[in-house]
Amino acid sequence: MLLTETTTDKHTEVLYKDDYTKVTYLPKKKVLICEALIDYIPIDDFKKVFQFITRAYPKLKVKKFIFDKQSLRIFHQPSMEWYFVNWKTYMYKKFDLRHHVKILPQNLPWFENTVKAGRKMIEEKYPNLHFNKLKIEYKSSLEEAIEA
Repeated sequence: MLLTETTTDKHTEVLYKDDYTKVTYLPKKKVLICEALIDYIPIDDFKKVFQFITRAYPKLKVKKFIFDKQSLRIFHQPSMEWYFVNWKTYMYKKFDLRHHVKILPQNLPWFENTVKAGRKMIEEKYPNLHFNKLKIEYKSSLEEAIEA
């Protein structure tokens, strides 16, 4: 597992990389990116990368968090629920992280529909969560997400 590497252009820092994900920081843009690298992330590895982000976050200046899910082909509701209910709640309360940008797999309408249905289920199950306080956007490319 890679924990820190600065690329040669000095505008990008790869903070973490394993078989499933890569976490990149763009200091000049104040953007933190978690990129799925393959079609499925087992829940323990999913939690591990987000726990890493939680530990790294206080050392970074972040205005926007991007979750690039373009490589995913399998939707896992328990992972999404943990991400929304536990991780996003903690990051909002502890660090006031509000701006989230998602990049879903392209040309897979069923994946987008599953995400929407899963989010609706979470909102119904946890009506007192912070959803209305977060800015959650969906973009079609990493470039578009960075500039959003």
